[in-house]
Amino acid sequence: MLKRVWSYGRPYKRGLIGVLITILIISGLVVVPPMLIRLLIDEALPEKNLTQLTLLGLGMILVPLVSALVGVAQRWWSASVGEGIIFDLRRELFAHLQRMSLRFFTATKTGELMNRLNSDVIGAQSAITGTFVSIISNVVAVVFILIVMIQSDWLLTLLAVSAVPLFVIPARRVAKVLRRVTQQGMEYEAAMSGTLQESFNVSGALLTRLFGRWNEEAEKFSTEAALVRDYGIRRAMVGRGFFAALGLVSAVGTAAVFWVGGYRVINGIITPGDLMMFIALLAQLYGPLSAISNSRVEFATSLVSFERVFEVLDLDTDVPEPAEPESLAPATGRVEFENVSFRYQSDGVEGLEAVKRFSWHATAEEGHSLPQASTREWALEDLDFVAEPGSLVALVGPSGAGKTTISYLVPRLYDVTKGRVLIDGHDVRKVALT
Repeated sequence: MLKRVWSYGRPYKRGLIGVLITILIISGLVVVPPMLIRLLIDEALPEKNLTQLTLLGLGMILVPLVSALVGVAQRWWSASVGEGIIFDLRRELFAHLQRMSLRFFTATKTGELMNRLNSDVIGAQSAITGTFVSIISNVVAVVFILIVMIQSDWLLTLLAVSAVPLFVIPARRVAKVLRRVTQQGMEYEAAMSGTLQESFNVSGALLTRLFGRWNEEAEKFSTEAALVRDYGIRRAMVGRGFFAALGLVSAVGTAAVFWVGGYRVINGIITPGDLMMFIALLAQLYGPLSAISNSRVEFATSLVSFERVFEVLDLDTDVPEPAEPESLAPATGRVEFENVSFRYQSDGVEGLEAVKRFSWHATAEEGHSLPQASTREWALEDLDFVAEPGSLVALVGPSGAGKTTISYLVPRLYDVTKGRVLIDGHDVRKVALT
């Protein structure tokens, strides 16, 4: 998965390098203010050095100013990369869907496809420009902070971070649950989008009014909207206890550092400036440490959007391009149906149901059987005829006899289930689609 995700970021390698450089600069600047505080307490104030005091004050202004300017550059690079990836994913998705057969579109709600092209693609972009950047920033910040803290007092550093690893294992469990909840929520949102699209187009509105189904449609939408609401509440609550525990660890760690650090100052082991710098760094350390402990949760949920996009891109068309296409030129126009049988329903699941890998796994885990294909009536059975070039051929029959189906099979909007459709003696399945 990560290798495939990186394939979309590779064309924007220069921008990603720029983001990485800005992360290093901003993370390095994080440790500067606490170090200025130590100089203030240990040197400037005891020595009553106004020049040094002024320089330290200017440094406290300069650090956030430089950080803000570098942050603007980081935002520009990350936005350029993110929007570029959105463009690439949307273009590839759209081009892939254009090659799907009519069977795919008749089995799939337009709203669900729109949801994949919009919400899921945007979610994939936020994974790169948001989650990935956040994880790297936190790791780099922790490294810089720990280097300074260890140089100041390795015992206090060990005390500060000793309890954090205890929450790595619970984070894995929370990540799995939140990933499953996120996947299910996206399915609910796609279903609601499909209902909206069906209800608000002209055909849907016409049918609703002709058959007086206002109440039924409103109730259907209400049910789907309620599922989206419940999903939002559940996602908001998943892991709250875990995150609260991380906060408690931070509080306990800070209190322990206060006491032990104060004891070491009283005994002359470290200076008051060292302790103040340590406390300031500690406040900046627990945020990234908690984020890193939670990174598995964020990382797992952020990849759901990529999974849903790749599901569609991996879906094979049931009207494939021939490996070695034959040419019809020059065409004379002889059309022949040779023992053709056709039915619209395939033997398996169709449309996006064929790629809902994670929702299917969830269904199996819950003990329900997977949907089975039902037997469908044949639209055409053992049909043989020849339409010679220059002749007038009429297709006559009642509704449902297969007239439109025949017109679909000649240009290969569908592939025949049995038999062959020939144009000038060439099987249409061996002729290039374009």
